[in-house]
This record gives sequence, structure tokens and C-alpha cells, in this order.
Amino acid sequence: MACQIKRKEDGTISEVLAPNGKPSILYRDLVTEMPNIRQDVLQDEYVKQIVDSEYVQDSTDEEIALAAWSKAYTADFIEQFGDWQAAKVSNTDANGEPNLSALFKRDKVKPGVSELFEQNPELANLKTKGKTEQELIEYLKQKYPEIKLNISNNPIWEQGSDVLNQEKNIPDLELFTTDDKICASGICN
Repeated sequence: MACQIKRKEDGTISEVLAPNGKPSILYRDLVTEMPNIRQDVLQDEYVKQIVDSEYVQDSTDEEIALAAWSKAYTADFIEQFGDWQAAKVSNTDANGEPNLSALFKRDKVKPGVSELFEQNPELANLKTKGKTEQELIEYLKQKYPEIKLNISNNPIWEQGSDVLNQEKNIPDLELFTTDDKICASGICN
């Protein structure tokens, strides 16, 4: 593979190439988004190590983006994501490199999710792209009939002119009063 990082005489980055020899879309996206994602990118252990080493020349967005871009070529990332250089895998761009969301999504997993996927490897293979919410609910009901699912994506909106700020419009809810009596058909008074 030819050199993928080209620098100008002053040492600044002039071009970063994907393995196909074309300008890296992943690197371009990282540079473009760096003002918005810099703090998150710098939290990544691999990126921290590269930034602290002699591999990047300074702390400009371009150099931080280069450190983040290089993560896609590590054995750890390829093991988790799939060997994107050897075969076409999902979440890759037109050049075949992982896209930006794929590069850092594994670092932003909510607590317990990693364990869920480790204990249930069949979930990692669940094809959810293009499925409607109802199709996913039906899949879960079939797969885990012992679990009673009550999933709804139908929010109940309050009436009034300020529908975007519902918190101040929600009245206190009193389920039972001291006068309520329980009977077979529900609450009887």
C-alpha cells in the first residue's frame, strides 16, 4: 500500500488517501466535524495515545482528525467492526472506509448494553436497518414470549397553546382518594 498521508513542505497535512488511492472521505468528515466532536474524540484511549506520541505534529483539528482516522486501521477496531479492507461491510463510505459514526459508536455504548450483546450474541446479528418499530416489537415478542412487552411510541399531548413545553402544563394526578373503595369492577364510590 502506498503512503496514505501526504504532507506539505511545512509539515501540515495536504492529503489523506483511502486504500483505493482516493481522498479519504472518513478523514474529510473528521476534519469537518472536529469542532463539534473534538472533546469526544479526545476521550478515546487510542486517540489519546496517538496525540501524546510523536505521530501527530500538533493539536490542530487536522492532526487530531488524523489520529482518529488512524484508529480505523488498528487491529482492535477491525476485530470489532469487521475487516473492511478485505471485504465489504456495512457502515462504510464510497471508498470502503468505515464512516464517522462507525468509528466511534462502540465507545459510546450505554451501561449494560455491551454485556447484553456479549451474553446474547444473536442480538448482534439482528438486522434492524429498514425495519419499522412495529416489526422490531413483533420480533422481540416472538423471540422472547416470556417477557411481556408494553412498548408505545404514541405520546399523549396536552391541550393548549404551549405544546412544546408540556412540563408546566401537566396537572397533579391523583390516582386514589381516601373516599375510593376497591370493588370487582374497579374503583367504586
